Amino acid sequence: MTKNLVFDAREAGLRLNDDSLGTYGLEGSLIRDNTIIVSGVPMVDVASTQTASLFDTLGTINDNRYCDPFGPPTFGVELPGAGRAVKSLAQWRTDYARDLTSTVCPDRYSSHIVMGTAGPNRVGNGTFDSNLDGWFGWPDETLDATWEAGRFDGGSLRLGCKGPAPTLFYTYLIGAVQSGKTYRWQLSTVGISGAPLLSAYLLQHEPPYTRLSEVRLLWPESHRTEYEVFFDVSANQADAQIIFEMGSPGSVVGIDNVVLEAVTATKQTLAGVTHCREGALYVAGSTVTLPPGVCFKLLATGVSPPLGAGSDYSRNYVQKAYVAYYGRPGDPGGQGYWASRMDAEGGSLNAIIGAFGTSDEFNRRYGGLGYTQLVTKIYQQTLGRNPDQAGLDYYVGELQAGRRTLQSITLDVLNGATTAPDATVVANKLDVAAYFTNMVAAGCAYGTEQDGLNALSGVTATLATVTAAKASIDSRCWP
Repeated sequence: MTKNLVFDAREAGLRLNDDSLGTYGLEGSLIRDNTIIVSGVPMVDVASTQTASLFDTLGTINDNRYCDPFGPPTFGVELPGAGRAVKSLAQWRTDYARDLTSTVCPDRYSSHIVMGTAGPNRVGNGTFDSNLDGWFGWPDETLDATWEAGRFDGGSLRLGCKGPAPTLFYTYLIGAVQSGKTYRWQLSTVGISGAPLLSAYLLQHEPPYTRLSEVRLLWPESHRTEYEVFFDVSANQADAQIIFEMGSPGSVVGIDNVVLEAVTATKQTLAGVTHCREGALYVAGSTVTLPPGVCFKLLATGVSPPLGAGSDYSRNYVQKAYVAYYGRPGDPGGQGYWASRMDAEGGSLNAIIGAFGTSDEFNRRYGGLGYTQLVTKIYQQTLGRNPDQAGLDYYVGELQAGRRTLQSITLDVLNGATTAPDATVVANKLDVAAYFTNMVAAGCAYGTEQDGLNALSGVTATLATVTAAKASIDSRCWP
């Protein structure tokens, strides 16, 4: 099997199964130069009912490209006497010496787009400041759960798997959940020893202990990592619990800052972050060349920013700064650079806004303008209107006296848009700006500064202008 494209397979990207007929069909296999694009299922799933030494004769699996825009690639293995296991790419390589030079699409997208304000945190003791109150686990012969100080932000949970039983469970009661609702789960982790694998899901508290959500897999790394995953609830339940399941004997993980809250969110799909033109498929910022005549027409709807270049908070704030100060969407590289710098300054846009606002672009476009024109331009780019006379007079006076910079005034105008219609204009401009930036991350050319300005120039408080702006971006990027 070589040079194939697998897209959106529902059970596994590629399944190798002897099907009780002996292993001859899999011996000496050659699986190379394939592109597998799936989400939430294994890239490769190997199952044998005949022999535990299947991998000794399986053949070559290498030089493939694995793309899951919403999470790291996983690999399933089921062998006689060993049960079923889900492996990370690193474990797959170490345990079975396969895919040693295969590659992974580098960027990640959030699986959901959150809209509106989140509900209250359902985990009353998720910061573990002084104890593990409210948490409990089983079985005793496997569970090693202790409170410790100093690893994270004050106290934290140290969760280990010991003893003869292969799996432990650690849980917290969260109360009622509703069918069709989405719950966002956030936490900090660090792998302390071994190769811990955490499975997390929502579960009915009383028999028959029905699972209420998908299972989310986390492989804590040796450094502190922040996770955000989502549970889509499948049934009403008056008394639910969140479960940590860990089946890695000898492994220990540190956990802190656990938050679970109901959110209004839209679930993304592979089609939403995948685009195609001219025989090339763009997946999470990476390009995959397709065979002649094979092409998907997949529209970018509701695409969220690629993860990895700065935090969500900083990327969103930097996008605001681009819109307010330059009147255009940020390019992915610039947005990531400034977001990373903002994170390094503790999340303060004030710490970087001076450097952000001193550029050749600013001097080229605004260098010859007077104070009145500069303040007016900021209002027009941010709010789509001219300033009121009192605001104009105040800010011009501050600039003339040297008490304020144009950068700090930009932040005032941006953060002061808290009521309609100004708040609606800002939200609509940021929506279109994010759409534009993500299309560029997916392979569309940014074009010139004027192309960026044009993308936002017609956006107002009216929703129809957002729809029209996105349609114009689509037609420019994917004609």
